[in-house]
Amino acid sequence: MEHAAGHRAVVKVVLEGQQGITDREVSASEFEATERGLTMGSLLVPWVRVFRYDTIVRQAFVPDAVEAGSRVKQRVVYQDERGLSKVMEVALDRFEAGQWAVTMLAAREVDAERGELLIRKISIPWHRVIETERIFAVPDPEPAKPER
Repeated sequence: MEHAAGHRAVVKVVLEGQQGITDREVSASEFEATERGLTMGSLLVPWVRVFRYDTIVRQAFVPDAVEAGSRVKQRVVYQDERGLSKVMEVALDRFEAGQWAVTMLAAREVDAERGELLIRKISIPWHRVIETERIFAVPDPEPAKPER
């Protein structure tokens, strides 16, 4: 993926290690989520040690691209590396429930100087997910009338 169309991708993994909570960063080409856990090069880390993994992609920025927003949101409540409950809410089109984790598109930022778009996806393993809920935005039946 790093060599395709100028994309550069890394995966940052937050996991429980021998010295406590640790971060590990690996090229996306050396990363794979499997039935047993995460493979990073020759290393396999069992799911029970994984808190989350973030995929960070840098690609060329296209200024005329228009993004349509979704009226439906997905809320995910999960346990972080400190054992605390965290809530993340994203548009439904930025959410994916995969076989081993839920993935949410968390950030899209433009680096104007480099002409790049930075995309960050957060993946939470299912054993860290407390609950997930779909939220439908209901339009106001009587929109406020402007005052004169």
